[in-house]
Formats: sequence, structure tokens, C-alpha cells
Amino acid sequence: MQLDDEKILCLFQRYQQGELSVLSLLRKEVEIFIYEFPRMAYHAGGDECGDFYLYMIERLESVWKQWDPEKTPQFSLWFSTILRYRYLDFLRWRDRPPPTDVLYEEECVAPVDDENNQWERLRVALVKLQDHDRLWIKWFYLPEELSPEEIKLTKSLTGHSYQTLLSLQQEMIVEKLKDIEKIRKTSEELGSLCEDIASLKALMQNPEEKNPQNIQKLMKLEVRRNRLMKTLSQNNTTLLRVFSKLFTSPREAKNRLKLAESRLKYLLHTPEREKGVSYVLS
Repeated sequence: MQLDDEKILCLFQRYQQGELSVLSLLRKEVEIFIYEFPRMAYHAGGDECGDFYLYMIERLESVWKQWDPEKTPQFSLWFSTILRYRYLDFLRWRDRPPPTDVLYEEECVAPVDDENNQWERLRVALVKLQDHDRLWIKWFYLPEELSPEEIKLTKSLTGHSYQTLLSLQQEMIVEKLKDIEKIRKTSEELGSLCEDIASLKALMQNPEEKNPQNIQKLMKLEVRRNRLMKTLSQNNTTLLRVFSKLFTSPREAKNRLKLAESRLKYLLHTPEREKGVSYVLS
């Protein structure tokens, strides 16, 4: 796959003269090359190609600012070198641990068993949690299961009225239902997209079908799939905003929930003990 050095240089000179609209044309000239680069240079798979493409497209404008045609007139050579360095940066960026202040729902209820046992194990772990931790877990993840006694306990801990707490509970339930529906629709779209990708990859097993048009189509499908997967992994910020109303600040809400999650996660991943697990409540 070749880059058109002469055409890219002409477009870049227009960009240097202040014609910012030419950036979209420059992107079209290099986007397939970016997508295919991990495969050509490192024999990477389609998923990694799509992830690297997204990574680079977000940073492409800063890359253009680094090119000096007078020093390195052959763009393709210069760009390949840049992509090699950027690919190493991408691998480090992709494999870094997630920020500690981000809440991941799957950390709380990640299955370590078959699906038939998962819910029962969660129930057992919830019973073992101290009241404060169990309360915050249920408010965030299972608001529809809050009992009158737990609403009363919430009142004593937060100072909110029953009317306020019942209103917040209803808000949480509505947002959870919206979140479930969003996940369902996104999952259906993702499943259909994966079928299209599989079909196109099977078609491209024929060398005659592995043309620039199909490569670009595959690239767009995989980028769209990766975006949907990212959407599925993101938390519902509205849920956290509503949950935060129980506390004096969003920071306190995050800290309380994070602490309860870590304790529940410990119980879910710890072999059962006859006397349970004890810990000091902060």
C-alpha cells in the first residue's frame, strides 16, 4: 500500500498557507495506511488495527504540525517512522492500568463462576457486607430492592427526608432501566456489526476481493464496532450524579461506593469461610 507523496505535499502546502479545510483531504490520503500499518509492520490483527486507527486519528493534526518537508521531503518515509514510534506509544497507552478514581461496574459483579451461581454468590456476599457498604451497593446497583428498613437507615445516615429518598430511589430505578435498554440496543447493533465484519473478512479471503474499497469498508466497520464496545464499557454518569445526591459531594459518593465495591469484590473472590469475613469500617 503506497502513499502519494506528491499529492500529500501539495495538500500540505495548502494547509501551511492557512487552508484548514484541507485537513479532511489529508486524512483521506493516509487513513487506510494508518489502519493497515500495524498489520503490515507487526502482523497485528484487525482489532488492534482498528484501535490504533482511532488512537492516531485523534492525534493526527498534531502529527501534521511535526512535518517539515524541507528536512524530510519524502512524506511516506517520514510518516512510516512516525507511525512506528506512535505505535509503541499506543501499546503503552493501551496496556496502562485504568485510573483508580474511575468506577467500573463489572469490578463489582464480575463473574468468576458460571452464570447459574453468579447471582447466588452475589447474594451471599451482600449478606456478609456490613450495613453501610451493603446500603450503598444496593442504592447504586439494585435500587429497586431497597427495603423500608434500608430507606430508614439511609435517612439516619444522610439526614434526607423519606420523601426525598423515595424520589431519589425512583430516579435511580428509571436511570437503571434506561441503561439496560441502551445496553440491549447497543449489544444488538454490535452483534449485527460483528456478523457484517465476519462476512466481509470471509469474502476478502479471495485475493481479488482484497481491494482498497473493501479494506476501507472493513476499516470503517471495525472502527464502528470498537466505538460501540467502548460505549458498552462506559459507566452511566447520570446514575452516579443521582447517587451523589445522597451525600455532601460527588467525591464523597465516589469514595463511599468505591470502598463498598472493593469489599464486595473481596468477598466475591475469597473462598467462603465458616465464620465469614470481618473488617474495620472506615
